[in-house]
Amino acid sequence: MDLQQALDDLGARLGPPQPGLPASLRDRMPDRAGPSRRRLRLRSPGGRIALVTGIAAAMVTATFVLQTARIGERPPAASAEATELLRHAAAVAGQEPELAARPDQFVFVETKSWSPTTSGPVAGLVRSWLSVDGTRDNLIWTEQANPDGRHEMTNPGCRNGRAAQWGAGGTLDPTRTRPCTPDPGYRNQLPTSPKAMVAHLHRMAGSDDPGQVFSQIIALLSSGYMPPKSRAALFTAASALPGVTVAQDSVDAAGRRGVAVTRTQDGMRQELLFDPGSYRFLGTQLNSEDGVSMLMLRPTALLRTAIVDQAGQLPG
Repeated sequence: MDLQQALDDLGARLGPPQPGLPASLRDRMPDRAGPSRRRLRLRSPGGRIALVTGIAAAMVTATFVLQTARIGERPPAASAEATELLRHAAAVAGQEPELAARPDQFVFVETKSWSPTTSGPVAGLVRSWLSVDGTRDNLIWTEQANPDGRHEMTNPGCRNGRAAQWGAGGTLDPTRTRPCTPDPGYRNQLPTSPKAMVAHLHRMAGSDDPGQVFSQIIALLSSGYMPPKSRAALFTAASALPGVTVAQDSVDAAGRRGVAVTRTQDGMRQELLFDPGSYRFLGTQLNSEDGVSMLMLRPTALLRTAIVDQAGQLPG
């Protein structure tokens, strides 16, 4: 089925979503915090869900079959639980206040992740200062030192089509440059409608293979700041992918319990984690079905995002 035609047809026929997750999802959220095994229930964020309109409702309540790269093979449709969860996440994301930023400022992102070391995986904070317009040098600080003992790394910005190259000792050499295109940390050029977002993801992936598209969704959520309307469109687009399911009682790299929207392909399960009460996005994870420790696969918990004036500055 042609995706654009399906969207037009379903947008005309389907009404707005009804609040509340399926009972099958709510009732399978065990609580591991104590011996009572209390059920962790997903709560609706109130009347805000009613603000999801027209085409968003069509996208999140319907399943579209996207062709895979494997000829003759069709993945299972998105589960109703995953579709409903992403529906609420899109509604909540779309109503968050948008961060205002000037081109000369920086997007500050703080995450916690597990990183592989010679002595085993170690958890630590990662702080990034990303140039809003991509023309200034980015700064990455890690709580765990790099193999050479450094905690900071500078990534060159792109000015007038040229970026500085690295010199000795990992420092930037402004006398040596390479061609470049600015990579903005503030991604305000992304689509804000589900249909346009699906098309954008297909261009990023270079195909309509659902596994590749889901990987691009994770890539977008892991790079810089995405305004609320684009984030809502992204979660809505994710709900249309065949093969997405729900994993209950996941734990992120910061130790927060959540519910995950997952997709498995070629033995690897990619996850988007959400708070089970507020539907707020928590981060991403990658799991292996081949016995590889999840901690070695760099799960990332999003802790805070802000706009600051200078690289290295912490938000007040």
